[in-house]
Amino acid sequence: YNRALGCRGESRALATFWGGRNRLRAGALEEAERLLKAHLKEFPHRSTADDTHILLASVARKRGDLATAERLLFESIRNYPKGDMADETVWDLLWPLIKAKNYRAADRMATRLLRIPRRETRSGSEGRLSYWAGWVYLKRKKNDDAKLQFQKVVTEHPLSWYALLAGERLRRLDSQSFDNLLAEQQTAGHQEEDALGDDPAIMEADEHFLKARELSRMGLHRSAKRELEFISEDKPVEARRWAKARLFSAGKFYARASGLARPAVKRINDRWPTHKAIDLWKLAYPKAFEQEVLKWARTRDIDPMWVWAIMRTESNFNPTVKSWAGAHGLMQIMPATAKNLARGTGIKVSKSTLRDPKVSLELGTKYLAKLKRRNPVLACASAAYNAGGGAMKKWRKKFGGLPLDEFVETMPYNEARRYAKKVLSTMAVYRWLYDGKTTRLSIAAPGVP
Repeated sequence: YNRALGCRGESRALATFWGGRNRLRAGALEEAERLLKAHLKEFPHRSTADDTHILLASVARKRGDLATAERLLFESIRNYPKGDMADETVWDLLWPLIKAKNYRAADRMATRLLRIPRRETRSGSEGRLSYWAGWVYLKRKKNDDAKLQFQKVVTEHPLSWYALLAGERLRRLDSQSFDNLLAEQQTAGHQEEDALGDDPAIMEADEHFLKARELSRMGLHRSAKRELEFISEDKPVEARRWAKARLFSAGKFYARASGLARPAVKRINDRWPTHKAIDLWKLAYPKAFEQEVLKWARTRDIDPMWVWAIMRTESNFNPTVKSWAGAHGLMQIMPATAKNLARGTGIKVSKSTLRDPKVSLELGTKYLAKLKRRNPVLACASAAYNAGGGAMKKWRKKFGGLPLDEFVETMPYNEARRYAKKVLSTMAVYRWLYDGKTTRLSIAAPGVP
């Protein structure tokens, strides 16, 4: 390590950044600060520069220098507005004030942060600042300001976790406002369909696409897939993407279809899916393995939309995927968990059987039903699927009396928080695409088990 510190270039960059981070974790604040400042001075344009600002802010906070910490965090947001840490930096400035119930200071901080032009795009943070700014304004009896922020979340981050919460807040403030807002978004979405980039007519002129389509109709899906590789690259990228996604979807290659459609949908997820867009969004949110999902959802008395949301989040509909932790299949079940769930079913659990969609869905829905019985609030049951039932039981005992929005933010596992938000958001998208309905989300406290 000392030799690396004496180097130049990438070795020096890695040594100063990781050395500073680890010194901070060890409580060696002076050494951490020295290394991190050196990193920032020598490598101001490296991708770790925004992380370094945040680490230096942590050093300042541990010393009780809150003013310096705040200055460093704001510098990070201004200098790296599109950095991968921007959303978390904003949150790190606002949430501690809310958690401490210092609503006057939170009001000032939220207002200041809202002046910085940016859009939250990281999964699980879409619309978070505006939602919690509105929440703070409600606490401060600024109902009109709160309403504007909630409307902003619903319009700019449709069907996200925070849009679901904001919609419920809007309904409480003005029962008609949400319906009016939704009607406006449906009209706007119709006017912006050209932004999707879908153009089937262009693809009709490509012989390889036409061959792929005919092969797919004959059930020769793998041959069709090979033919798609030769589609002319002079066709617009988005048009090719949608055409391929349609063919993969027709062949029930859900993972490939969704994988192609997801980036395109993400590019336009700042508007509500309406009219023509709905069919394209369905390629990214398919009713994969529908017969088995509906069968077990009815048997387990759970919402099939929830099953699809879990499946999409866990495996993106790939039945053969294996996680780094050793979970397998569509529902990403650990072998030990699967053996417990398989009791009384006649299923012999193995790595190969867990890759069978029928087995994965039978066992996965059994586990979901069990978690739902213990945690009737789906956000909690979803987080328990990720973090474990024991962890959720402990969290509900500790702070289950908090309203749902505060409860989820208070869960100590970052991954579990993001997971719950993503599953509920995905479920809301399914409800909208296939039932044409918005999802109501109760903000009531989950309660103590």
